[in-house]
Amino acid sequence: MNDLVYNIRIPLTQSKDVISRKLTLTVNNKNMLEKKYPGNTVDFGEFFFKHNDNVLVGIQDIDDAGNVSLKLEKKFIARDTTSPDKPLNIDVYFVREQFENSTTSWPSTTSWPSTTTKPTTSTTLGPTTTTTTLRPTT
Repeated sequence: MNDLVYNIRIPLTQSKDVISRKLTLTVNNKNMLEKKYPGNTVDFGEFFFKHNDNVLVGIQDIDDAGNVSLKLEKKFIARDTTSPDKPLNIDVYFVREQFENSTTSWPSTTSWPSTTTKPTTSTTLGPTTTTTTLRPTT
């Protein structure tokens, strides 16, 4: 499974004397990162997680006197909730005309309900090719 990419952002601080911000990341109860950023940082960048990772993000502001704020925390589970793109194209093309008298009948032990379709099989000459088509029962 591919990595899941998350971006971590936070608003600017209201305190004028904040000189740095400390970001901590804990993934699956393991400390993965503790890093200081400039005090005016609002975008901490992209981080990569695996599906079902239990993530705890912590951010603290530090002022010019070395005082550290209480930690703001956000806990989440990284989930892959993005659907794949729809298929690009469907190709449908004519192969050949199949004549009724060239089909192979099915063994009488096969019971087909009248509301279903019944497969018919044909074989061409040369390298053996078997094609199964579904046709309504008559």
